[in-house]
Amino acid sequence: MTRTTLTLTMVVSLLAACGGPERLNDASDASALVGTLDPATLPAQPVVFGRDGLHAYGLTEVPAGSRLQAAYVMADAQARAELARLVEVRITSTLSALFKEDSTEVRRTCLERARASLPGMAATAHGARSSADGRTLSVAARIDVPAEVVRAWLAPAFAAAPEAAALDAAVTHLLETP
Repeated sequence: MTRTTLTLTMVVSLLAACGGPERLNDASDASALVGTLDPATLPAQPVVFGRDGLHAYGLTEVPAGSRLQAAYVMADAQARAELARLVEVRITSTLSALFKEDSTEVRRTCLERARASLPGMAATAHGARSSADGRTLSVAARIDVPAEVVRAWLAPAFAAAPEAAALDAAVTHLLETP
């Protein structure tokens, strides 16, 4: 069982036990949006890269009447897992593209820095909407990672660089290269 599967399994268990007064279970709530992030308008990709940073999205469905607080935790966990997976790939590819020599130790340091910061990142937006038949609830979360944080992840690789432009180029490469 992978760590992501294990984490999501634990969060599903939490769904049954988590308290919280906010629910979306009335038939009149079928098209109501709760929160600021509409699950129906999420981008096709789970992580979106841009000049301002990274935006990771998590989407989950739970039975109608479920506690929103627990469902938000599930969506947060999914967004964080997507972010962790893609950040590892992007940091590795960015450093490989910029450093022709073996950069295993530098890459490891950058990845450790990124991984260590992910659990502390809180979702910046949540939203929930009932399905048309009212039987399920789509719940979404977004985690924003500013470009300054990405810069801090890559900084160890450029500690010996004579100018800051090299680090700026690496951040731009990570955020803008498809």
